[in-house]
Parts: sequence; structure tokens; C-alpha cells
Amino acid sequence: DGAVELRGGDELQRREMLQEAVEICPMAATAWFELGLIHQNAAEWEDSLRHYDYVLMLEPSHFYALANRPLSLENLGRLDEAIAAYTLLLDHAQSNPIVWRNRSWLHLTMGNYALAEADARKAVTLDPSNVKGHSHLGNALRGQGKEAAANRSFQSAAKLGSSALQEFF
Repeated sequence: DGAVELRGGDELQRREMLQEAVEICPMAATAWFELGLIHQNAAEWEDSLRHYDYVLMLEPSHFYALANRPLSLENLGRLDEAIAAYTLLLDHAQSNPIVWRNRSWLHLTMGNYALAEADARKAVTLDPSNVKGHSHLGNALRGQGKEAAANRSFQSAAKLGSSALQEFF
């Protein structure tokens, strides 16, 4: 059928195959995205970001490029841009607790505790079993001096984390 398998196989071989694919068809957003993933997996953040940006130029609503772009920005230390990228992603994923949790983490990192609290609350409202969401909420509350509420969030995280481990084993 002429389709090219983009997943699996040797990483170097995949990289070479994808490079060839984008040279043949520079408008192939899927191939550019896959190249971005390869660079991301290799912690080549500038390259992954460049590829995700190109995908978004080709397809502005490409969900997976929108979803992976903030990670590249975060790892490049461009936290304000990463927050903006998560905000853009939320236009497509309002009900995704992981996006809210990840943006909460960036707000925590920057000391924006009220914003971190709001995002973490949304994450745990959407998914009450979100251990990291409860933990981020606890840290955001603690950062605002709300110790009793922070401790409740940490207890929720610990209880959820403990039950998750029990289910695993």
C-alpha cells in the first residue's frame, strides 16, 4: 500500500527513514512530528521544539505537537513559554487532568502558588485519583501558608499513592 512504518525498529534507522520522508514530502506533518519525538527521547530539546513548531505551522491544531511542545520548552528553561503552550493546549484539552497538573507544576516552579493551586484543583477535580495533582495542590497551598489544607492534600496523595502501589503488586 506504500505506507511507511514510522514506529519501531532501530532508532538511527527510524531517524534516517524520517529524514528521507521529509525530504521527499516536506509537508508531511506526521513525519516531522515523529522526528520531534526522536529528538525529545534523546533529550535534544532545541531540535524537538523546532520540529513541533514546524508541525504546528503545517497543522495548527495538531494535538500531539501541541501536547509535546511544552515539555521541550520546559527543558530549555523557557518556563513562561511552556505555560503559554499549556494554555494553548487547554483550548483542545479542557478535560485532560494531566495538562492541568503539568501547568500547575510550572506555576509551582516559578513560585506562582495561587495559579498552581487553581490548576492543581482542576486536575484533581477532573481525576480525583491524580496523585501528582494532590501533591502539587499541597505544595501550592503550603507556598501560600495554608498548612492544614496542604497537609490534607499530601495525605490524599499518600493514600492514593499507597493504594496504587498495592494494586501494582
